[in-house]
Amino acid sequence: MNFIGERRVALTPAAVELLTKKGFSVSVEEGAGTRAAFNDESYQKAGAKVVDKDAAFKSDIILKVYDALSSMANIAGYKAVIEAANHFGRFFTGQITAAGRVPPAKVLVIGGGVAGLSSIGTAKSMVSHLQ
Repeated sequence: MNFIGERRVALTPAAVELLTKKGFSVSVEEGAGTRAAFNDESYQKAGAKVVDKDAAFKSDIILKVYDALSSMANIAGYKAVIEAANHFGRFFTGQITAAGRVPPAKVLVIGGGVAGLSSIGTAKSMVSHLQ
Protein backbone atom coordinates (compact mmCIF):
# COMPACT_ATOMS: atom_id res chain seq x y z
CA MET A 1 0.00 0.00 0.00
CA ASN A 2 1.55 3.32 -1.01
CA PHE A 3 1.03 6.32 1.23
CA ILE A 4 1.68 9.85 0.02
CA GLY A 5 5.28 10.83 0.71
CA GLU A 6 6.29 7.40 2.06
CA ARG A 7 9.57 6.14 0.61
CA ARG A 8 10.39 3.37 3.06
CA VAL A 9 9.71 -0.31 2.49
CA ALA A 10 9.49 -3.13 5.05
CA LEU A 11 11.82 -5.52 3.19
CA THR A 12 14.53 -4.91 0.64
CA PRO A 13 15.23 -7.48 -2.08
CA ALA A 14 18.38 -8.50 -0.15
CA ALA A 15 16.26 -9.27 2.94
CA VAL A 16 13.78 -11.19 0.78
CA GLU A 17 16.64 -13.30 -0.57
CA LEU A 18 17.79 -14.15 2.97
CA LEU A 19 14.27 -15.18 3.99
CA THR A 20 13.70 -17.34 0.92
CA LYS A 21 17.05 -19.09 1.49
CA LYS A 22 15.81 -19.94 5.01
CA GLY A 23 12.71 -21.55 3.47
CA PHE A 24 10.16 -18.77 3.84
CA SER A 25 7.67 -17.99 1.11
CA VAL A 26 7.63 -14.22 0.61
CA SER A 27 4.90 -12.26 -1.16
CA VAL A 28 5.38 -8.57 -1.95
CA GLU A 29 2.60 -6.20 -2.95
CA GLU A 30 3.14 -4.98 -6.49
CA GLY A 31 4.79 -1.56 -6.55
CA ALA A 32 5.59 -1.67 -2.82
CA GLY A 33 9.26 -0.82 -3.27
CA THR A 34 8.99 1.58 -6.18
CA ARG A 35 9.44 4.78 -4.15
CA ALA A 36 12.36 3.17 -2.29
CA ALA A 37 14.08 2.47 -5.65
CA PHE A 38 13.28 -1.27 -5.67
CA ASN A 39 11.26 -2.45 -8.66
CA ASP A 40 9.08 -5.56 -8.79
CA GLU A 41 11.65 -7.46 -10.89
CA SER A 42 14.31 -7.06 -8.17
CA TYR A 43 11.93 -8.66 -5.67
CA GLN A 44 11.15 -11.49 -8.11
CA LYS A 45 14.87 -12.11 -8.71
CA ALA A 46 15.32 -12.30 -4.93
CA GLY A 47 12.69 -15.04 -4.76
CA ALA A 48 9.54 -13.14 -3.82
CA LYS A 49 6.16 -13.59 -5.45
CA VAL A 50 4.76 -10.19 -6.49
CA VAL A 51 1.02 -10.12 -5.74
CA ASP A 52 -1.86 -7.66 -5.67
CA LYS A 53 -3.00 -5.87 -2.50
CA ASP A 54 -5.74 -8.38 -1.63
CA ALA A 55 -3.40 -11.37 -1.88
CA ALA A 56 -0.75 -9.57 0.16
CA PHE A 57 -3.19 -8.96 3.02
CA LYS A 58 -4.23 -12.62 3.07
CA SER A 59 -0.71 -13.67 4.10
CA ASP A 60 -0.07 -15.34 7.46
CA ILE A 61 2.45 -12.68 8.48
CA ILE A 62 2.34 -9.10 7.20
CA LEU A 63 5.31 -6.74 7.46
CA LYS A 64 4.71 -3.03 7.21
CA VAL A 65 6.53 0.22 7.75
CA TYR A 66 5.75 1.66 11.16
CA ASP A 67 5.80 5.22 12.52
CA ALA A 68 8.97 7.23 12.45
CA LEU A 69 11.63 5.93 14.81
CA SER A 70 13.33 7.97 17.49
CA SER A 71 16.47 8.10 15.35
CA MET A 72 14.45 9.80 12.62
CA ALA A 73 13.02 12.27 15.16
CA ASN A 74 16.57 12.95 16.34
CA ILE A 75 17.60 13.87 12.81
CA ALA A 76 14.46 15.99 12.39
CA GLY A 77 15.31 17.99 15.52
CA TYR A 78 18.86 18.56 14.31
CA LYS A 79 17.69 19.58 10.85
CA ALA A 80 15.08 21.98 12.27
CA VAL A 81 17.79 24.07 13.94
CA ILE A 82 20.05 23.94 10.89
CA GLU A 83 17.17 25.10 8.65
CA ALA A 84 16.25 27.85 11.13
CA ALA A 85 19.87 29.04 11.17
CA ASN A 86 19.87 29.08 7.38
CA HIS A 87 16.82 31.38 7.29
CA PHE A 88 17.84 33.54 10.27
CA GLY A 89 19.81 36.12 8.33
CA ARG A 90 22.84 36.34 10.63
CA PHE A 91 25.10 34.04 12.62
CA PHE A 92 23.54 32.10 15.50
CA THR A 93 26.73 32.42 17.55
CA GLY A 94 26.88 36.20 17.84
CA GLN A 95 30.02 38.15 17.07
CA ILE A 96 32.19 40.98 18.24
CA THR A 97 33.49 43.06 15.36
CA ALA A 98 35.11 46.47 14.94
CA ALA A 99 31.64 47.84 14.23
CA GLY A 100 30.26 46.52 17.52
CA ARG A 101 28.72 43.48 19.13
CA VAL A 102 26.10 41.23 17.51
CA PRO A 103 24.30 39.20 20.20
CA PRO A 104 23.74 35.46 19.78
CA ALA A 105 20.41 34.28 18.41
CA LYS A 106 17.59 33.53 20.83
CA VAL A 107 16.11 30.10 20.17
CA LEU A 108 12.84 28.83 21.61
CA VAL A 109 12.30 25.08 21.47
CA ILE A 110 8.77 23.91 22.22
CA GLY A 111 8.61 20.29 23.31
CA GLY A 112 10.91 17.92 25.13
CA GLY A 113 10.58 14.75 23.09
CA VAL A 114 13.33 13.20 21.02
CA ALA A 115 13.16 15.92 18.34
CA GLY A 116 12.98 18.71 20.92
CA LEU A 117 15.98 17.43 22.88
CA SER A 118 17.94 17.07 19.67
CA SER A 119 17.02 20.66 18.74
CA ILE A 120 18.18 21.89 22.15
CA GLY A 121 21.51 20.08 21.83
CA THR A 122 22.09 21.41 18.34
CA ALA A 123 21.20 24.98 19.30
CA LYS A 124 23.48 24.80 22.36
CA SER A 125 26.35 23.58 20.21
CA MET A 126 25.82 26.62 17.99
CA VAL A 127 26.18 28.88 21.08
CA SER A 128 22.75 30.45 20.78
CA HIS A 129 20.70 31.65 23.74
CA LEU A 130 18.05 29.03 24.56
CA GLN A 131 14.65 29.74 26.06
